[in-house]
Amino acid sequence: MYTFDVEPKFMEVAEKNIKKAGMSKYVTMHEMNLKKSKKMPLKDMDLAIIDLGDPWEVLPQVRKMLKSSGSIAAICPTMNQLEKLSVAFVENEFTDIECTEHILRRIEARDGKTRHSYQGIGHTTYLAIARKVHFNKKRTKKK
Repeated sequence: MYTFDVEPKFMEVAEKNIKKAGMSKYVTMHEMNLKKSKKMPLKDMDLAIIDLGDPWEVLPQVRKMLKSSGSIAAICPTMNQLEKLSVAFVENEFTDIECTEHILRRIEARDGKTRHSYQGIGHTTYLAIARKVHFNKKRTKKK
């Protein structure tokens, strides 16, 4: 697993969590701004997971790192971001686009009377998943 971040403080927190989970030998961390990078450090990846406020900004870079038919998943906190990302998936030649909402809803589990909590929805987020494809067309530069 590879992780990218531009903020050293966030990387320190992530590294501590990775060590705590006993996963250090499986994770390689990169301090890198994918939005500004021309050359990608990886290729032929099976899956990319993006947790950014503007995931559509890194789709061209992530696409370069994915193998053919590789998948991408992105977390979006709002429907507006989800919509913008879905449009960007199509523009960047991704297909099999699936969007889902994930709601945290507490359950009160008791013998013979398990039910949903009366509390309101505590948190919701959206997940967008797509697959890299190569269309049989010549890519032309926009004028």
